[in-house]
Amino acid sequence: MLIKVKDLRPKSNDVNLLVKVVNVRKASRKGQRSRRVFLCKVGDETATIELRVTDNQVDIVKKGSTLILYKAKIDVIEGSMELMVPAHGNIQVQQESATFAVKEDNNMSVIEWNKFQILA
Repeated sequence: MLIKVKDLRPKSNDVNLLVKVVNVRKASRKGQRSRRVFLCKVGDETATIELRVTDNQVDIVKKGSTLILYKAKIDVIEGSMELMVPAHGNIQVQQESATFAVKEDNNMSVIEWNKFQILA
């Protein structure tokens, strides 16, 4: 079952999403100097979120691509949500582009989630 980006919360885990890649940029993280880490703004017709990709994932995520993310999860970094696909998950590039327009004015990563009480 696919969920929408607007429905992601800080404790979201093992979720599947269909998203388009809006942009890709190199990220720097302390303690991850030997790994390639990129942040990608991805979204659907409801919202956008930052997707963190590492190592071999970097090679398949391109601006404009449509992806299905399997078993993705949310990490909260400095109060902001980041989506990631762990080793037991999968990123699948779709051959055909999704037909929806990405809703870029609702960025789930800019909400300061540390100001909210997160219930399980």
